Amino acid sequence: MVHMLCDTVLHEQDTSNKGVDHNKTFKREADAHGLIVTRSEKYGYSHTEPADTLLQFVLNHDELREIEMCRANPSLVSIGIGTHTGNSNGIKPIGKVSTHHRKYVCPACGCSCRATKVINIACLDCNEQMIEA
Repeated sequence: MVHMLCDTVLHEQDTSNKGVDHNKTFKREADAHGLIVTRSEKYGYSHTEPADTLLQFVLNHDELREIEMCRANPSLVSIGIGTHTGNSNGIKPIGKVSTHHRKYVCPACGCSCRATKVINIACLDCNEQMIEA
C-alpha cells in the first residue's frame, strides 16, 4: 500500500535499481503509516515489519484480512494482506485472478482492491465509496 500511495497519490518514485530497492521516500511514507523500516546493505530499505499500532489496527478490523490490494497498472504487483507469497517482501506478480474475488474501484482516483466477499469499503484518500467493478 505504501507503493500505491507513493505512485498514485504523491507521484514520487519510491524505488531505485529498476524497482528492486526501496529508497528514502518509501522509508518516510512507510514509517508514517505504521511500518518499521530498516536498511539492508544489498537492497536499501527492504526490511519491513508492522509497528504495534498497525498490528492492533489490523487485529481490530477483521475485514482487512480478506482484502488484496493491487496497483492500477496490471504490469506491476499485487499485495496479499496476511499472506506470505514466497519472497522476502510479500509481493507476488499479478496473474489470473480467481473468480471468487471481487474487485472494488474508487470512482474518483481509480485505486482498486480485491475482496473474497461482498464488502462496503471507502477510499480514504478521496472519501468516496468504492464500487464493485
